[in-house]
Amino acid sequence: MLKQSYTMTRIYYLATLFLFANISFGQTKIDFKEIEKLTKDSTSEYFYSTLISEFNNHPKFFESAKAKFIYYGRLYTNSYKMFQFTADDKQFNNFLSKGKYKKAIPFGEKILQEIPTNIEIISKLLLCYNKSDMKEQADTALVKLTILLNTVLESGTGQNPNEAFKVVAIGDEYSIMALLGLTGITKQSLMKGGSTIDSWKVKEIKSGKKSELHFEWVVNVEQGTKNIKWPD
Repeated sequence: MLKQSYTMTRIYYLATLFLFANISFGQTKIDFKEIEKLTKDSTSEYFYSTLISEFNNHPKFFESAKAKFIYYGRLYTNSYKMFQFTADDKQFNNFLSKGKYKKAIPFGEKILQEIPTNIEIISKLLLCYNKSDMKEQADTALVKLTILLNTVLESGTGQNPNEAFKVVAIGDEYSIMALLGLTGITKQSLMKGGSTIDSWKVKEIKSGKKSELHFEWVVNVEQGTKNIKWPD
């Protein structure tokens, strides 16, 4: 689990406040057909390559209206994978588990070149940057992470399976729970059409209070199974 630094504490409180606001004021409907259409349209302002360029080069000025297109649009890219098991992932997590943060950074950044909206990798890189006193990089990672986290929190309330938070990667579930100050205890999974509902029993790290949290792992099976790579 990510150790909370001052920066992580900031995003935890931001996420918590946003979560309460989301529960109170509703959620944003995710129209996946619209997202697929516009992110593949080279004449659209939501064309995926254009969004990635804006997100990478000017994250502080990235428009909130485009956030759902860049996060969920990943499902319709040529590089989309349902699972990520590359040698770079293996090396990154190996160095991270040993506390070798500076050595982990190049592998994490390489992964982001292919998947710039990977919440799991961005959150882990944020830890690496903080531990390596790389303030500018940490600030940029925090901005990107906040954009993506808010996008997921807007997709539901997380309070029941019908209002589950929608994610495009399993690893994002674990990272989001950690960012919300939660740890997973048990999980039950149920197939629902082209997605999987993961119903978690969770515990607040600080208070020990237990509750339930629900995610919907949305996949593009046809595209996702084409690009699976396994580490050597």
